[in-house]
Order: sequence, then structure tokens, then C-alpha cells
Amino acid sequence: MDDPPKRLTKISKGSGTRRLLMGALKRNELFSGATPEQLEEMVDAFRRVEIDTSTCIIRQGQNQHAFFVVESGDLDVLVTEVQRTPTRNGMATRKQIRRTATLSKGNTFGERALMEERKSGATFKT
Repeated sequence: MDDPPKRLTKISKGSGTRRLLMGALKRNELFSGATPEQLEEMVDAFRRVEIDTSTCIIRQGQNQHAFFVVESGDLDVLVTEVQRTPTRNGMATRKQIRRTATLSKGNTFGERALMEERKSGATFKT
């Protein structure tokens, strides 16, 4: 006999926060097939995390462990790339960090943590 599906723990939040989370989930392709009831249950389970300025939330190359919705502030998405340049003595290698996006209120990140065990392809920093 199959076990019944587990219910997510409900965490109270205000109506503005609920609207923000619901809108973010509806716009995210990962949740496009979810019913309104499923979306409500997911919104109920979100917990608020306050993060200081200049903090790396997810670092490129590390495993991801959570899904996030930006409630306020800005977040840079940084990618470190190795560049190889030919020189007279061979190849010179250097790392270059470039910002690929800036996330703000209502944007989401960390979906890969929910779908697959995979290392992050970018650093997410406040």
C-alpha cells in the first residue's frame, strides 16, 4: 500500500508576501503544471531568510540545496570563466568573473536544487 503524500509545514505570512510568492511560482517554468491548490501549499511552506549585503548565497561549483524567491534588494548572478590566451611561451590562463544577470523582487533561483543533484553553474551574491 502506498503512503499518502506528505503535507508541507505551513508557515504564516502576510498577504503581500503571499502574492509575491504566488506570482513568482506561476512565472517559473518548473511549476507551470501545478494546480492552484498545489501552488498555495508551496507558498505556505516558504520561510523567510534575511541575507546580509555582499553575501554569497550559492557559490559556483557547489551543490545547491534550496529554491529562492527574491523579496527585496538586488542579487548578482556571477559566472567565473577560465580564459586561455596564446603567448610566445605557450598558453596563459586566467579566471574572469562576469555578471550575467541581476535579480530583483519576484525573481527566482535555485530551481536545479529541486530537480536534480547538480553543482551550481553560477554564484549568486547579494
